[in-house]
Amino acid sequence: MAKEEKVRVVIIHGAMFRQKDKENLRKLATGFRANGFEIILPSYGYLPAIVIGLFQWLDRRIAQSMAAFIHEGDILVGHSNGGTLVYLISKYVKVAGAVLVNPALEPDMVPDADFVHVYYNRNDSIAQLSAIIPFHVWGDMGTVGYIGDDPRVVNFNQGNPPEGLPPLSGHSDVFKVGKVRQWSCFMAKQCRLALSRLNT
Repeated sequence: MAKEEKVRVVIIHGAMFRQKDKENLRKLATGFRANGFEIILPSYGYLPAIVIGLFQWLDRRIAQSMAAFIHEGDILVGHSNGGTLVYLISKYVKVAGAVLVNPALEPDMVPDADFVHVYYNRNDSIAQLSAIIPFHVWGDMGTVGYIGDDPRVVNFNQGNPPEGLPPLSGHSDVFKVGKVRQWSCFMAKQCRLALSRLNT
């Protein structure tokens, strides 16, 4: 009997990537790894958010470059600008799932994926600031959630969490000790549920 291949989860960081952020991504990966996913943690380096905000073509170029190692059927997880990259990468490669964590993305934009999970909270002031940049895909989805009617999208309000999870407030609260493990396990389980629904 052939060994079942693990589904790959590619976790993409936001702008302003530092050593601390690398550790945050590793923490977020723990819940996915514990739920049987193969983890990929790429980096596109340190780019001040204002540079990406002013020069949208940078995100497009990064997304095109990252798409080269994304496999059809992967699940992409993106925090902040990583959510924007998930959206852009999905225009190049068909992915199974998109998990947007406090995404800096317009609230009516949907990645091309079989399922999309949006994690947001009303106190995400960074995502709110993203909305002021004109003519850009950046927006305040991390603050308001997805506002369209696409049935593939499920919103998760981190401020009023399901299943007894600790409430989150702000842009990066999900990475805090005592919260990240619970939330990453919840996200991974939601991905497993979505995949099982797709296969029935």
